[in-house]
Amino acid sequence: MAYLLYRQYLSALVESDTFYLSIESRLISGTHMQKPATPSNEIERQAELNATGILDTPAEERFDRITRTAQRMFAVPIALISLVDQERQWFKSKQGLEATETGRDISFCGHAILSDQVFMIEDAAADPRFMDNPLVTDAPYIRFYCGAPLLGPNGHKLGTLCLIDQTPRRLDEAELLGLQDLARWAETELCTSYALQESKDCKSRLLNILENIEDAVLTVDSAFVIKTANPAAVRMFGYHPHELIGHKLDLLIEDSHSKKTKAPPNTGNGREMLGKRSNGAQFALELRISEMLIERQTCFNIIVREISERKLAEQKLRESNRLFIGVMDGTASYVHVRDVQGRYLYVNKEYETVFRCKNEQIIGKSYTDILPPELARSVYESERVLIEEKLTVRTENIVQREDGEHIYLVIRSPLFDEDGLVIGTCGVGTDITQLKRLEQEMEQTLTSLRISEERWVFAFEGSGDGVWDWDVPNGKVLLSKRWKEMIGYTESEIGNDVSEWSSRVHPDDMPNVMADVEANLAGTTHSFSNEHRVLCKNGSYLWILDRGMVVKRDADGQPLRMVGTHTDISQRKQMERIKSEFISTVSHELRTPVTSIRGALGLLEAGVLGALPPKALAMVSIANRNSQRLITLVNDILDMDKLLSGKMNMQATPVNLAELIRQAIEANSAYAAVYQVRYAFARPLTPSMATGDADRLMQVLANLLSNAAKFSRPGGIVTIRILPCDSVLRVEVEDHGAGIPPAFEARIFEPFAQADSTDTRQQGGTGLGLNISKKLIRQMGGDIGYRSEIGQGTTFWFTLPVASFDAHQPIKLGSIAI
Repeated sequence: MAYLLYRQYLSALVESDTFYLSIESRLISGTHMQKPATPSNEIERQAELNATGILDTPAEERFDRITRTAQRMFAVPIALISLVDQERQWFKSKQGLEATETGRDISFCGHAILSDQVFMIEDAAADPRFMDNPLVTDAPYIRFYCGAPLLGPNGHKLGTLCLIDQTPRRLDEAELLGLQDLARWAETELCTSYALQESKDCKSRLLNILENIEDAVLTVDSAFVIKTANPAAVRMFGYHPHELIGHKLDLLIEDSHSKKTKAPPNTGNGREMLGKRSNGAQFALELRISEMLIERQTCFNIIVREISERKLAEQKLRESNRLFIGVMDGTASYVHVRDVQGRYLYVNKEYETVFRCKNEQIIGKSYTDILPPELARSVYESERVLIEEKLTVRTENIVQREDGEHIYLVIRSPLFDEDGLVIGTCGVGTDITQLKRLEQEMEQTLTSLRISEERWVFAFEGSGDGVWDWDVPNGKVLLSKRWKEMIGYTESEIGNDVSEWSSRVHPDDMPNVMADVEANLAGTTHSFSNEHRVLCKNGSYLWILDRGMVVKRDADGQPLRMVGTHTDISQRKQMERIKSEFISTVSHELRTPVTSIRGALGLLEAGVLGALPPKALAMVSIANRNSQRLITLVNDILDMDKLLSGKMNMQATPVNLAELIRQAIEANSAYAAVYQVRYAFARPLTPSMATGDADRLMQVLANLLSNAAKFSRPGGIVTIRILPCDSVLRVEVEDHGAGIPPAFEARIFEPFAQADSTDTRQQGGTGLGLNISKKLIRQMGGDIGYRSEIGQGTTFWFTLPVASFDAHQPIKLGSIAI
């Protein structure tokens, strides 16, 4: 019975969806291509492949399911499960290919099984090993190949699960992991085939043993005289037939009691006794005796069986039972065996876990006593069909476990006796909850991908901006129709090489553009944005805003793909130029009269023309202060104009930052005293020589020191420090005021930028100081920034290059338009 259950279980297991496998196949060759080497363990590998019993067998759904999944998952025309034989590679499952095998000497799989990793050829036509392979140069014109090795149950690489395409491509890390998961699935099915073949071999051996076990059959009369003996009796006892016929039974059997009774010993079955061979050797045997009449004479039919043979068979049966139980308890699926009345005959460990029961406690009980009522009703219908129609039934059952609902795929098969009658049922249940969840997630992902694709198509062609998509390793860039139209070209007039873009960037703008692009490629920036000029078809230049970012990198962090947009900003540039010219003109025209007015008001306030009445003096003082603010605003605007037009030239010389800070503190101390604030500066112990323009640095320091004083609390201290940092010196100005509002942080360095809070507005200022300071520091080769915490204060900082001590001549800084 145990053997029958084991056989039926394996049959159910083969038909279930429990095992998921994949193998790959590769087809590439050529007259001078590199042939695959022979593995060092080829003999053992080939032996294991033959032991699976799968070579040259018909197609099977359990394998085709894997290749179909691979074909759909990776959108390739060809997916194969290939097994590498001695002189060939044979396809157990194939999608998109008619051939059933190819020579091993031209196979990709022969190469793939030499490695433990996935073997991927991105472009076979460019690979010296495969470029002249006939399967590359001729049908099926293979360009892309990716195969995962498949291990047999003993660890030998039997073949591959492979993907093939007629166009070059590459799988990313997530896709490679997906292919390896499918390969593990294929390995499971290969192991199943191996186990089934082993089972068949075991069954064949067992049947052979059973068929060749021979019992001795003797017929004796009432006087225990032997009348007949079959050949097995001759072989068993070692006598010739004529030496047996006519002799007493005790010639062969000890303790036959033939002299003590007229009846054979222990008429019936199962008595163990000692037999005697012709050479005097004794052996254990079992007698099976039945009474019969021959020619109206009472005779007895005696079947003699050696106990040793039976014991051996029993031992084999016990081992078979242990194997059966071991397989059952080791599988991740639950298994149950029931009779036709639904009473349990056996359940494995997983069944005990899932339904919280014990095998010994439920044997003989009906499933209606064990399973929840709703599930029991479903089982009843399934097993009714199974028993009445003798069909294998597949159902998906929901089982409530401690951690929630689980979905099980249950394969139920009938168990038959030797006459073909159904004597019971065997069920194998596999938890497919995760698979169902993955299917849902995949469906959601595909939906999201479709939506993303629709958005991308709109962004690429439907918006007013030009769009570009750069394949960094290959130097190819996809330029949208709008991108080409912006500079006067039709779709067909511009190719897809990256030089189509770079050759059209204005030479003066190229250094800044490439600095931004290379920083993003290196990963030091999340994205980039710059303004530059692009050459149009008619010879003119168009101002564009170029924005982009790296969207894909390989496992080593190297950039693979960068995308971005081009926006036409020529009108904005023209308006900025007009605005700049207007501001510059107005500022120049205002400076002279405002300076004269301020001088006259200063003389009046000083009493040079005589003492003024108190009310008049107060009004003159107000007018004098406001004229000073107006002069400051005009000067700031003129500085901005120079910086924006590139007309502000600076001389970079070695500057003693510590001394410069001391002078700035001395110049601004009176201003700070108005706000009841003082400055604190600790001179550094090491030299603090930097490269920069001293006058402009004083302008920057004055702006930072005055701002820190304005926004400090009365009685506060503004701390100034110099910090060495690699090849630059860093100057920090720290106050302990209210901090910068988060909503204002993004605009802190913009022109005319001021926080909207009432406290900030009360401090006054043009809103240009920080913007001018940023441009001055950048033009001197440094950087500027800040950090702030609400309620704790703000620290502004800037850096400058460390001065070279052998520099004796002033260095002229470039007049770069910012």
